[in-house]
Amino acid sequence: MNLSWYALNRQELPDVLLGELKLSSRPMSDPYPTDSDVVLGISNAERGSEPIVAVALVGATGKELFSWISTYAEEIFPLTQFCRVCSIEDWKQLQLQTHNESMIGAVSSIWPSVVLGEMLGQADADTNVAGIPLARAAACFSFAIARTILLYPSHEIALNRCTERMAMVERDSRFGQRLITVESLKKVCSVALPLQDVLDESLNIVDIVLQIVAAIDKQAADFLVANNSLLSDSAEDRVEGFDSVVDTLFEKLNSNAIKRDVCTVTLAAAAILAGRGTSHIQLLATVAKRFPETLVWYGLLAGVLGPRGWDKAWRQQTKSIERSLRQFFRPDEPVSADICWSEYEWLSKTYNSMEVLNAIPKSAPRSLAIELLPGVSCQFRFAGQGSNAKTIDDHQATEMKGKIEVPVITESVLLQAVDLLADVQKLLLPHGLPRGHRQLSLFEGDSPTKPSPSSRRKSKDKL
Repeated sequence: MNLSWYALNRQELPDVLLGELKLSSRPMSDPYPTDSDVVLGISNAERGSEPIVAVALVGATGKELFSWISTYAEEIFPLTQFCRVCSIEDWKQLQLQTHNESMIGAVSSIWPSVVLGEMLGQADADTNVAGIPLARAAACFSFAIARTILLYPSHEIALNRCTERMAMVERDSRFGQRLITVESLKKVCSVALPLQDVLDESLNIVDIVLQIVAAIDKQAADFLVANNSLLSDSAEDRVEGFDSVVDTLFEKLNSNAIKRDVCTVTLAAAAILAGRGTSHIQLLATVAKRFPETLVWYGLLAGVLGPRGWDKAWRQQTKSIERSLRQFFRPDEPVSADICWSEYEWLSKTYNSMEVLNAIPKSAPRSLAIELLPGVSCQFRFAGQGSNAKTIDDHQATEMKGKIEVPVITESVLLQAVDLLADVQKLLLPHGLPRGHRQLSLFEGDSPTKPSPSSRRKSKDKL
């Protein structure tokens, strides 16, 4: 990565980005010691080719810069259209100036498996692994967490900032609520981090699952060990054992004898043990609708087992997710997200309307992709426009069912309606019309009144 740094005032920025102004100042050795509004990193400046603006670093005056752009230079907002936008603080603390890795190496099987579990859980506990669209991976919190860990393995501050920023967007009412929250995923990832480097395939599946569950929660492990059917060699007995675990857990939940976290870990492990891998995920179809985070724990345990415990559908999906996690990254490369974090942070603190977010050029019309950290993006769907929003509305409708009072039609109301109809009928009948205003016949030649006796006799004579 070869960047030349130029400090600019805000008035110069539009012309430089639009190619109407040549940089006349001398480049700086590094972007840090400056009081300018923005520092641009220009690539290819020494090769004689046309220079390209690769990075825009904003400092403490970033708020004033974005406010000025939105007022006087709307055509260049967001700056992400032209280059990567990053705070000087992030650039310095994440050591992006000396970032050399362009390709992520081997990825632990835990991370794509956890992402797949969240994909299923966020989709209203869908257990159709083969049918889940891979595009949903980019919208998963765990995907952003995994990318952060893979890109910045030696920077704990990066993981903290990623989760804090996702939680901030999660609280933004302009985006749809999710069934699995950032907070619940932090617990799963705190377990996944130490496990990614200590995988041991010498142990059998039962021993691995029981040891991991015991490390997570001893009470959950006790439930599993006490169920002899779940540990049986018979597949039918193991399914019966799973049903027994479900009955026991729900009974204790109703009496507040156990916590929700214990229940979700136990259910996930029981489903893994019942199928001795990922083949029996359908057992969670019903319980995961009540506890969607169960599928994330299921993904964690499946990831620890690795490919030997995966069926065909799980293996295919995790390998595709792994490919996405290993995407190429260089700080001076174009951004695939719609907007960078510094820009979203300013927008969220300045405007509350949905129209501001809708006005941003987006890759998808109903969602916004935000780059939380350089190379780490997450897609957020606008409120009321996604499947999760519909699911939440359905849950609310179910809760309200029976609470809405339906007006009762009483006998007195019916009698009043009958009387009203009778009055209308009298007005429409011929004898109810004034003299000289008899109703005409519908057909030509028909008489509206009955023929007289003499006319009837004359007609008979003619015949």
